[in-house]
Amino acid sequence: MFYVYVLRSNKTGRRYVGSCEDLDDRFRRHNVGESKATKHGIPWTIASRRKVCDPRCGHDKGTILQNRTRP
Repeated sequence: MFYVYVLRSNKTGRRYVGSCEDLDDRFRRHNVGESKATKHGIPWTIASRRKVCDPRCGHDKGTILQNRTRP
């Protein structure tokens, strides 16, 4: 199972859309600074997440999630 997720930075308010197989591990890595794209926004919270069966459909889901979470 794959996940498409939207993170929101508690520090900057910025959003980040990503996809992965292990959401718990990926979320942990975002919050300890292991991701170059998100290390300046720590701490992050999960604003939205969706399970997808096929990683190829993740980009479409990511677009939907990103549009739903706009302020």
